[in-house]
Amino acid sequence: ALDGAYKSASDQWTETDDPLPIIGKGDIADPFIIDSLPFADLRDTQQSTQSLLNFYDGCDAVQNETGPEYMYQLSLDKETRIRALVFDRDSVDIDLHLLDGNADEMGCIERNHQVIQTTLPPGTYHFSLDSFVSSDATVNAGEYLFVILECHPDDSSCD
Repeated sequence: ALDGAYKSASDQWTETDDPLPIIGKGDIADPFIIDSLPFADLRDTQQSTQSLLNFYDGCDAVQNETGPEYMYQLSLDKETRIRALVFDRDSVDIDLHLLDGNADEMGCIERNHQVIQTTLPPGTYHFSLDSFVSSDATVNAGEYLFVILECHPDDSSCD
């Protein structure tokens, strides 16, 4: 996962670096399944056919997220400290939203532009990687790298 993050950030990613296909379609009905941590996925929201989540009321977010999004599902069987990151470039603006098991805007637990660090109890969670729309109606969709790392108990950088 970290090698993929490095290659993407340094423009060294090639098609031969792609891991096994991810299960799911990336929409609300059939999210991409995060089957283990660490996890990394390189994707482009311009390719998404879904733009259903727009204003993440559960997080009191006033940002316009009416652009296309991809949805990921993470199931945890024990309490887990995570660090979720999204990397984008240039005019691309992909925001990160942690949602509860219902995968809707009211179930927003936390949102951030690039990093979410938190401890999650056992359960099912969703991450929406959504394209920000600026005040001039520019949809800032595009390529991003999504990474989730498990923080170990002795890792103080996750505090």
